[in-house]
Amino acid sequence: MGRSTLSGAAETTRRLHLRYALLEAFALGIMANAPIVALRSLGAPPWQLALALIPSSVGIFLDLYIGSRMARASKIPYVQGAIGVFACAVAVMSVTTDPLLFNALHGIGNLGQIIAQMALGGVVRAAYPPAVRGAIAGRVRRFAALAFFAGAGGAALIIELATRAGHELPSARVMLALASVLALIGAFGLRRMPIDGGYGRARGEAPGLGAALANARRIVTTDVRFRRYIGASIASALGGLMVSPFVKAFLVRDLGLAYLATVAIATLLPKSFAFATTEAWGRLIDGRNPWGVWAGIRTLRGSSFVLLGAAAASMSVSPMLALSLAIVSKAMYGAVMGGSWILYWQLGVAHFARPGADTSRYMGLITAVSGSGRLIAPSIGALIVSLSGAVVPVFFVGGSISLLSAYLCARGLRLDGDEPRYRTIAAFEASAADDEEGS
Repeated sequence: MGRSTLSGAAETTRRLHLRYALLEAFALGIMANAPIVALRSLGAPPWQLALALIPSSVGIFLDLYIGSRMARASKIPYVQGAIGVFACAVAVMSVTTDPLLFNALHGIGNLGQIIAQMALGGVVRAAYPPAVRGAIAGRVRRFAALAFFAGAGGAALIIELATRAGHELPSARVMLALASVLALIGAFGLRRMPIDGGYGRARGEAPGLGAALANARRIVTTDVRFRRYIGASIASALGGLMVSPFVKAFLVRDLGLAYLATVAIATLLPKSFAFATTEAWGRLIDGRNPWGVWAGIRTLRGSSFVLLGAAAASMSVSPMLALSLAIVSKAMYGAVMGGSWILYWQLGVAHFARPGADTSRYMGLITAVSGSGRLIAPSIGALIVSLSGAVVPVFFVGGSISLLSAYLCARGLRLDGDEPRYRTIAAFEASAADDEEGS
């Protein structure tokens, strides 16, 4: 992993980063299943499953401003504040009896997670050398996948046993409260992180909304490569988030799987493959043009959605065939989900933004623009399912859009050509203007 190449401060940062990632992942593992159980117990209709994404999608446009504001500042207070929002939202979720309020709070919690991930990406770039950054991020994410597995599996088992005893909703509430506490503990531990991604405020700079819009305009109008990246990211978000709210509903309603079997296929199986592959993806990213890695990841991801559609379509032919196709689909998805996560949240913008303050500006812009996909995708998916009365069309449509994103990434790779500075992230950073001001 290149750990021996890290300075003392970078190694301390890596340890604290790992501890935070493990606690956060365990909490998110609980959140993968407990909210669905709670909503079911509260009597929420199936179409509301997509609504939790919408509040976070509206709020996600704040990331343009936040990315500009924290461009030179320490990123740790932003991580801690965002996780505090997440934890408070989940804590209230654990006691509310209103399904709509529950979904709104879930969306607010998702927004907190997104802001925290965006801020932490700046720390990762500042702390780790580019030649080994992917391997380090991949290993951290790999063990986070294991923690997620433990959180999801443990919560599912507890809820299943409690449900058999007639305590489904109380057990889900307890799990939500536990997720809130673990997230707060993880965020509190970051206070001692020695490399915080700060660069010092530039003289005369005013990090307000006007500056955020001016920086966004500068980036979009001057960086054609990043404009291509934005387009591919919008397509990926649109396709993936059109599908994701309905996977578990398909497994439960159409395949008739019990709760534990659904968790095993939809959550634990993908995380097992993520644990096995994420560090390898990180090493691959270190040595390749990220456009090519993105093309491979999104091809497999889109194909997994199409395969899920085939599973749903084959239900009338053979339920066993449908189950087999669903299992293969989730395994394919899990094999790329870790690589996709670290490339999007921690590594990808480093192939476009100069080292320094522009990292957060680019990250804020790509997160905000991708929010358009997060905003409309769940609604489109819900509309398709509502009109058709089935999940088959939404899986095929989402898969096709994801494959379009893969094509756009492959096109980005071709347009980069054999330019030496674009061959790897390390090469790009070496060739970029060595200006810590990040203009």
